[in-house]
Amino acid sequence: KIDAATAPKTFHGDETRIRQILYNLLSNAANYAPEASTITLACRSLAEGVEFSVHDDGPGMPPDLLDSVFRRFEPRTNGGRRRGAGLGLSIVKSFVELHGGSVRIETGKDRGTTVICAFPDTPSGIRAAAE
Repeated sequence: KIDAATAPKTFHGDETRIRQILYNLLSNAANYAPEASTITLACRSLAEGVEFSVHDDGPGMPPDLLDSVFRRFEPRTNGGRRRGAGLGLSIVKSFVELHGGSVRIETGKDRGTTVICAFPDTPSGIRAAAE
């Protein structure tokens, strides 16, 4: 499901990296979501930028896993259908932070997981053009 009712018409970011962020979030959600469930990709405007979120109805993440979920090379299945290299969420965090943004996770047992990526209006690494 796509929820873009309050999405901005445009925002400033690296198109390739944004695509990779969303691909990794959607792939991760598909891995953990129960068969025939709905994964939601949402986008909304914020006063200071834009926010993307991906929600799945999977088992949720245990609190002890949240401490390590953004570390590279920590593969785990934890109820997922496939095992990866353990890079998905660490790449997401790196790419979002390169834009000057932040990532947070809302999760709980039997509530699923929502990964939220907030991007500022203007990425911090961009310099204004000279006059």
